Amino acid sequence: MEDYQQMLEAQTQLVKDWKSQSEDALCWKPGPQSWSVLECLAHLNRYATYYLPRLEKAVAETPGKGWAAFKSGTLGGYFVRSIQPGSKPLKTPNKLDFNGEDLTKAELDTFLANQAKYQTLASQLDRVNLRRNKIVIEVLPILRMKIGDAFLFNLYHQERHLLQASQVLKLQQAQGAREPGLAG
Repeated sequence: MEDYQQMLEAQTQLVKDWKSQSEDALCWKPGPQSWSVLECLAHLNRYATYYLPRLEKAVAETPGKGWAAFKSGTLGGYFVRSIQPGSKPLKTPNKLDFNGEDLTKAELDTFLANQAKYQTLASQLDRVNLRRNKIVIEVLPILRMKIGDAFLFNLYHQERHLLQASQVLKLQQAQGAREPGLAG
C-alpha cells in the first residue's frame, strides 16, 4: 500500500514540476502520430473522469480487509500487466485519443486535482473489499474489474503515460539544445 501512495506522490510531483514549462514545450511532440505532454495528460484526465467516480462509489459501499485479502483477477490482472510501462503499446480508442487537439496547461491542474482524489482513495483502500467485481471497464462495458484491479490499472496507466510524457519533454529539450527556438 505504501508503494502505491509513493507512486501517486511521485506522479504528482512530476506534474507539478512541469508547471514551470511553457505551453509550447508541453504541446511539442516528436512526430504527427506521437503525443505531446498535454495530450498524455488529457488522455489520463479522460480516464480519471470515468474511473474516479466509480472507484469512489465502490470504496464507499464495499467495506473489507483491503490489500491483505486481495488477489488480482484473471481479467483485471491481464489489464494491469498490459498497461504497465514497458509492455506492448495498445491501440487507443478514438474517444480517448487527444492527438491533434488544442490543449492548454489547464490539463496540468485537472490532472493534479484528480491525483488528490486518487490519493484519498489510496488511503481508504485498506478498509475495502478490493476483490469485488464492481467497476465496469470503460472500453469493454460488458466486462467488470475488481476494485483493486481497477485502482492498479489506473495507477500503472498513469505511470506509463507520465513516463511517455517525460521522454517527450527530454527529447524536446535535447532537440531544443541543437535547434534554437525549440526549447521550452
